[in-house]
Amino acid sequence: MIGAIEFWPDFFNIGRDWSLGEIFNYLKWAALIFLLFRAWLREKDLLLLMMCIFFMIVFADDMLMVHERVGAFLIINSGLHLKFDAFQLGEIAIWAVMGGCGLILIYTGWRKADQNLRARTMPMGWLFCGVLFCAVVIDTLHSLIPERTLLGGIFLILEDGGEMLFISALLSYAVGAFWAARHQNFAVESESRKRR
Repeated sequence: MIGAIEFWPDFFNIGRDWSLGEIFNYLKWAALIFLLFRAWLREKDLLLLMMCIFFMIVFADDMLMVHERVGAFLIINSGLHLKFDAFQLGEIAIWAVMGGCGLILIYTGWRKADQNLRARTMPMGWLFCGVLFCAVVIDTLHSLIPERTLLGGIFLILEDGGEMLFISALLSYAVGAFWAARHQNFAVESESRKRR
């Protein structure tokens, strides 16, 4: 077909690690961690520190492909790959272990957090569930579809594009909850001091 691109560079392929889209994701994770760390320094609440550590683990996994590499290592060394295509099972197993560790971190901070902080952080939990849905559920379904098919392309967009949207929403919410709100409160306090 005239005008069709025969080769699409990996750097512009959202399904590739260290592509342009993935680099933006890494930057968003880093910004989210920075915001939470600054919020913890200011508020000294354990939940914020636990969330910061949790998202550092998620960031490291995303950037270093931990669940893919360790999952593949487990499946190959267990011999399961000889019986059936079990690489996705290895990834899910690593996700489950990391998820369990993450829940322990969040629960540790959640128990000691006040109602106001719980209310501020709850939407972040729901948005992260969206990231997980794309990264685990849609990724698993995508692995069952033959590559270079229309349906495979649709699932690729749903998986990686969905992750990008949810990570962006997560960062946007954090900016509003922990950065913009802080400056708004500071402005209100300054105005009240002037009136005195």
